[in-house]
Amino acid sequence: MRATLVLLFAAGLAVADPRPGEEGTPEHQQAANLVKQLGDKRYATREAAAKKLIEMGPAAVPALTAGTKSEDEEVRNRSIALLPQARAAEWKRRAAAYLADTEGKQKHDLPLLDQWEKLVGKPDAGTRKLFAEMVKTNGELLQKATDRKVAASACTERCKIIVAQTRGPKGQIKAEIGDLAAIVFVDGLVPPKNADWSQVAPAKLLANPTLSENIGETDMGPALRKVLAKWFSVRPAHDNMAQQQFSLLAQKKPFPEAGPVLARLAKDKNADIFSVRMLAVQALGKVGGKEAEAALAELVPDKTPLFGGGQNEHVLGDTALAASLALHGKKLTDFGLRSNGSIGFSTGDDNDIISINLYGFNTTDGREKAIKKWQEEVIEKKEPKKDEKKDEKK
Repeated sequence: MRATLVLLFAAGLAVADPRPGEEGTPEHQQAANLVKQLGDKRYATREAAAKKLIEMGPAAVPALTAGTKSEDEEVRNRSIALLPQARAAEWKRRAAAYLADTEGKQKHDLPLLDQWEKLVGKPDAGTRKLFAEMVKTNGELLQKATDRKVAASACTERCKIIVAQTRGPKGQIKAEIGDLAAIVFVDGLVPPKNADWSQVAPAKLLANPTLSENIGETDMGPALRKVLAKWFSVRPAHDNMAQQQFSLLAQKKPFPEAGPVLARLAKDKNADIFSVRMLAVQALGKVGGKEAEAALAELVPDKTPLFGGGQNEHVLGDTALAASLALHGKKLTDFGLRSNGSIGFSTGDDNDIISINLYGFNTTDGREKAIKKWQEEVIEKKEPKKDEKKDEKK
């Protein structure tokens, strides 16, 4: 009994031991001395102290935090600048350790690691690489997101920073893949109940070229696609920006996980015909797969008008037919389907214009003949006949 109490008491003392860098530790005293040197008259001394503080990483954080309140302006300004760098140094170290543990034999104290592995499955080289990038560039965001009460606001603030950093005169500047993945991942964990167009939304980042470049990669690509699919699955029903940007991304860089999502959007009669359904239909023609083929086949007979009255007006089914024919390698002109140019609309952000291709027929009779020809040459050829099905069963 006495031995048990001693062990428990010793364990309590071990837990209570201060971490390196906290007040009372040798590391804190070393960091505090270096912080004082940030105000030294000699430039070389100030620079050397700054370098050592960054190398100390988290052990320098308490002393630098105190330095941000110093009466010495030089010490105060340098501490403010060095504080995030000292924090980042630790996240880089932890990310490197996780990435190096290829056999998963070690335990890693990384925020949201359990949620990450639940989403992407058993860790492999690709999932480790992407999560390491997320930790390296956004360890602070992942740490804050462990508290669901502040996760949404932390994600929004980080998103604002990345959007501002990547805004260029000719489109988005390439972002770090760790920034994009971390923001979309966290936003997928704490989705808003309603779409708020006044906020800087993560959907804006889907147009970043870094995302389309990495989504098809053999290593990080599969995990990145799962993050995107999960993120979109929890979007509010009327989040048009997310719907538009997801469809545009799938058009630019088709990936199979987008098929079910796009099929749902294309068939949603409550969604906007142009900004959501038409974009999704076009994307389905690029993505392909069973879900895409089935959704387009269902939509070809759809007579929902795009502009209003008239027998020969453009209808949703014309765009679905064009997408289906292109998907199966057929020439649109062989079916009497003609291109009528395109129509564009603004996303309301940086004058970004989304373009939608328009297809149609000269007459209603021409449309009916085209659908019949499509049915015979595309649909029926893919579906085995009844006699063939019986033979297969035998």
